[in-house]
Amino acid sequence: ALSKPVELPGIHEFTAMGLMNNRQIDYYDSVDKKKIPKQDWMRDKLPADYWEKGTQSRKSKEQWFKVNVDILM
Repeated sequence: ALSKPVELPGIHEFTAMGLMNNRQIDYYDSVDKKKIPKQDWMRDKLPADYWEKGTQSRKSKEQWFKVNVDILM
């Protein structure tokens, strides 16, 4: 989701998460700007470069959404 900045705790301009079988498996937001695992098995089994590449992908999506929302507004 992308919105204008809101001064509320936990509400960010952009937030993305991965889901598998209705469980959250990863998380990214526009404040921390880092894709992080939300399941221990993912943290334990996937290499650091998986999370680095995922972070770059989410940053790219964040920019894409920002540009397109700005066009719509």
